Amino acid sequence: GIFPSPFDYKKQALLAVPHDMPLADPKLKIDPYYIEEQAKHIAKQAIVSDGRMLALFTSNLIMTEIQPRLQAWLNNSGITVISQKDGNRSALVDRLRDAPRKGEKIVLLGVRSFWEGVDIQGAALSSLVVTRLPFEYHNHPVQIAKKKFYEAGGHDRDYFEEYVVPATFIHLRQMYGRLIRSEKDYGATIITDPRIYTKRYGKSLLHSLPETTTVIDTGDIVVESVRKFLAGESIESSYVWGGLTYASYELSPEQRAIVDSPSKRILVRAAAGSGKTHVLIKRLVRLVHNHNAKPEEVLALTFTNKAMNVMYERIESELGGDKAYAMHRNILTYHKLAMRIIRQDDSEKDQETNFLDEKNPTLQLELIEKARQSSGITKNTLNDEDALTLLGYAQNGLINEQELEGKIEVLNIENPLMAKFAKFYLAYVSMLREKNVIDYGEAIVKAIRILRENKDQAQRWSNRFKWIFCDEYQDTSPAQATLLQLLGQQANLFVVGDSYQSIYSWQGSDPDNLRRFEADFPNTASYYLSKNYRCFPKLVRMSQGFLERAGELQGLRVEYDHKRSTEDQSVYFLNNENDNLEAETVTAVVKTALALEIPGDPPKPATVGILARKWHLLANIERGLLKNGIPYKIEGDTARGLLASPKIRKIVEQAANLLHRADSGQEFGDSVEGKLGQKIQMNNILSAGALLKEIASIQTDDGITGIEKTEFEDLCDLLEKEPISNLKHFNTSANGGIRVILSTIHSQKGEEFETVIVVGMEEGNSPHEQPKGHSHLIEWRKVVQGLSHATWRASITNQDLERIYTQEEKRIFYVAMTRAKYHLVISNSKNRTLFGSPKTYEKSNFLKLSHDSSLVKEAESVYEIEINTPKVNIEDKGDYRSDGRVFQTNNGELVRSKSEMLIANEFHRLGILYEYELPDDNIQNALPDFMLPEYENVIIEHLGLMTDAEYHKRWNEKAKQYEEENRLYLCTNEEEMKHLNTTIERLLDQTRLWYETKYGKEKLELIKSKEENRRNSIK
Repeated sequence: GIFPSPFDYKKQALLAVPHDMPLADPKLKIDPYYIEEQAKHIAKQAIVSDGRMLALFTSNLIMTEIQPRLQAWLNNSGITVISQKDGNRSALVDRLRDAPRKGEKIVLLGVRSFWEGVDIQGAALSSLVVTRLPFEYHNHPVQIAKKKFYEAGGHDRDYFEEYVVPATFIHLRQMYGRLIRSEKDYGATIITDPRIYTKRYGKSLLHSLPETTTVIDTGDIVVESVRKFLAGESIESSYVWGGLTYASYELSPEQRAIVDSPSKRILVRAAAGSGKTHVLIKRLVRLVHNHNAKPEEVLALTFTNKAMNVMYERIESELGGDKAYAMHRNILTYHKLAMRIIRQDDSEKDQETNFLDEKNPTLQLELIEKARQSSGITKNTLNDEDALTLLGYAQNGLINEQELEGKIEVLNIENPLMAKFAKFYLAYVSMLREKNVIDYGEAIVKAIRILRENKDQAQRWSNRFKWIFCDEYQDTSPAQATLLQLLGQQANLFVVGDSYQSIYSWQGSDPDNLRRFEADFPNTASYYLSKNYRCFPKLVRMSQGFLERAGELQGLRVEYDHKRSTEDQSVYFLNNENDNLEAETVTAVVKTALALEIPGDPPKPATVGILARKWHLLANIERGLLKNGIPYKIEGDTARGLLASPKIRKIVEQAANLLHRADSGQEFGDSVEGKLGQKIQMNNILSAGALLKEIASIQTDDGITGIEKTEFEDLCDLLEKEPISNLKHFNTSANGGIRVILSTIHSQKGEEFETVIVVGMEEGNSPHEQPKGHSHLIEWRKVVQGLSHATWRASITNQDLERIYTQEEKRIFYVAMTRAKYHLVISNSKNRTLFGSPKTYEKSNFLKLSHDSSLVKEAESVYEIEINTPKVNIEDKGDYRSDGRVFQTNNGELVRSKSEMLIANEFHRLGILYEYELPDDNIQNALPDFMLPEYENVIIEHLGLMTDAEYHKRWNEKAKQYEEENRLYLCTNEEEMKHLNTTIERLLDQTRLWYETKYGKEKLELIKSKEENRRNSIK
């Protein structure tokens, strides 16, 4: 076994996991709600174990915050809470060991030094609490190097599962081993970290522990199970995996109608920012959570690996351990689904077929070149980008290779170039098979062929999934739509999409799939999500106006959320004389945008997306960010830029890490890297460019060659006169992550940023001029359509194909605009230098189509662009009670913030009668957070957004009214929530002193007597 020992864990130990514990908010250094709930549950466990408890933590700060709250919960129990900071380790362990003999009841809190080497046998220790799974986030250079190695290959999850999780197994076993130290010991281990049931690795972690009686259930049931076990009663293992309960108050009425719909087939046409993926996940989670659908019978499809991983994480966090794990293999891209069908086909079981880019990222371009040579085509006639489009058209048309080959003789006469294109395609597919690899498009083709030709396989796959969910359906190709038809005729289907955001026709996507869905799948119920919760009001109106004037509005009128923000934000059109001035202005705007703190509970740092139609339009912007020391990340499958290369990025991050270690005063050893760190500390490296060269010279892996070498030299030249401090913010672990993204518009579809800057808005750049080989590709698509076995319904004329291209350019601009939550800057430049050649441009016609003087402001410099903290329209004509209450108190009511929930829970626990947000007839447009009716309606206000100037102004007006009415009002703030018990004591002391002064001690004692009765009834 894992723990070879003489102990009978099944009889001696109970493992208990409460599945309704909260996870700490990662954006908060201290999450008051997490602290309070942990303290409350540990207190309940301490009472049933009569003290005799060791609680283990991974953070000294969290332990320190929990100690006073835990003691407050245990004040009337006779249990004393001590922690590692109260004395030396051996003395504290001795006190816990001697407590029964001395008549004490002790709970001991400890961090890492208590994970091992603590030996307390007998009755002194009967409960062990593990508050956090003991993950290590390694800062040692060797460990950082391992992590970088995994990340460079795109295997972040592999690093976590192969390196971090096994180390956690060891630490968790060490913690677990503190409880049973002899054959007579007897006790319960309680794990209060929700990741043990919400994450897929949780089950593995539990199985790493010795086999024992295990109870996984709600907190109250777990406490009762521990009580019974410690009392000697028989306990059977039970597994009631939790997760977040479906909460309808998180949904708008139109969203809720979709989630609750009884229809078997559902089509949702949704606006940008309307929460379509959120609704999809909520419906899926609700069906599984309520046992209407079995997890293994649910299939969720999306398009990219990134979207697939995000979808799984969201489902995992809401659904919880076993259920999420049961369906994790069924959250897929269309291509991964196709590969599973191929690999499970009888004829393919002995074949080892890999995706092309997973085996060799450059192999596809090599095969394309060989196919060009084989078919007699030059690269000038068919470049790499056009070649990929040619292949995509053929694959998405599901053409039969024999039929295409038979067509070549006719094509040689009618259109010799199309004959060469056909030979090119057939040569490429043949070489794929020779290499035993498959590309994404060919995977779909092969999977469909299997399902069409093998009825048993088709029936097997059709029966496997009873519920199919498809995100972003407007992006499906004819081949993907055909695959869904083969799998989904008997299934419950849920499809969401937005035809305004269909921007992948060059990859074969067909927005008509969304419009044809009801014909493909009869008896479909259609719904609309028309409210944009992401974008600010003026942007919603401007983007709608653009679609209307561009002739693209198709009936779905998009509304904005009145309570989301105010009318104060504007769209800016930035007009630049040249691209150098554009880079300077954009960089200045980015600096301002990054300094913002976005209102929320809690406030959060802002993000910035800098987007363009093509990569080369971002080159000057990137140089500006580098020269100003602004960290950024380049995202996209076809990324271009100075930091696009993983090898170059690795060198920059290594420089940032060295600078961070030097700034923190860390001592460096005598290694090559250590000596470089010493040079930094002695100020012997004078520029950022020189530092990068030094790091590159000590690299032990393959050096930088070819085009990467040229790009690295350009980077070093650019930073040759810049201080080394320009690089230090690229240390993502030290700076809370990169908050600026450089990307093409296509790569950021589905994403959102507080501020978006769209550059390159000139004729020829956006809308982008048609590719050189566009006319040839149109002819090829017509050939493909004539041989298609996919879902195209009618032939497409040249005019139709030209219209498709023009329409898509409009939609690309619409997608770019609607990534912005609070600020949007759209930039154009009169003169640009591209690939070494100067060129003059006209403004994009899209600017004219979207311009509205009431919504858009023109700017020539950064000084004319206002990027301010967003103003959230909290009160909305004095009554905002219908929205925003998403936190549930112990008394069952909904409040607006975690802090208000904590205050309400304390009042309820102490028997204090309160009313939440009850209008006061004497105070206009004011909804006090809390009023205490037994204390003559004393008002308690929690001021959570005082950094917002508009909120501060409204509060001053409200406070003035309170004073004019001679009302006693008391206030709390976010900082005080970290010390909740002290804050509540202050509020009650002030309230009771005022009341006693005004009404006398006798009336006060009468109220306190009522409060005691309520406390006793709660207990």
